[in-house]
Amino acid sequence: MKKTILSGFVLLLIFATCKTARQSEKTAVTQPALDCSTMDVTYSFDIKPVFETFCFECHGEKEAEGGYNFMMISEIKRAAKSGALLGSIKWKRGFSRMPEKAPQLDAQTINKIECWIKNGMKE
Repeated sequence: MKKTILSGFVLLLIFATCKTARQSEKTAVTQPALDCSTMDVTYSFDIKPVFETFCFECHGEKEAEGGYNFMMISEIKRAAKSGALLGSIKWKRGFSRMPEKAPQLDAQTINKIECWIKNGMKE
């Protein structure tokens, strides 16, 4: 009797989980592709101030957490090319959420960084 009740409960739980997953897939809003064609983003003017404010404390001269010293643009480009930079600032699964112990960067700043990367990372 206990096995029957337990089996029924497990099946109900599995069914409910699958149904919830299917519903969330249907209701998920897909983001339109970011149009960077009209954005002229440069490291010196647009990106460096963001990194100075949010990143240099942990990824600077004295500390290079995660193996990145963002005081050097080559390190920022390396993180960008590997996908780690966008994965972290977009808080994607499998990446460390950055900035650490702070709110996520606003969408406009993230878009600016993404367009800088997409447009060839101009200095």
